Amino acid sequence: MAVWWLDIARFSDTVGYHGDQNQRIFPYRDYVIESFKTNKRFDQFMI
Repeated sequence: MAVWWLDIARFSDTVGYHGDQNQRIFPYRDYVIESFKTNKRFDQFMI
């Protein structure tokens, strides 16, 4: 279920070239996964 949110984060944080693989989205990834695990409310998730 978290794949959609993680794809949004990855593609919005890139310029589309091969040289931008050093993106550091792991804090966001961990937040998204933990939010789904704990069934966080959507309004709280978006804040």
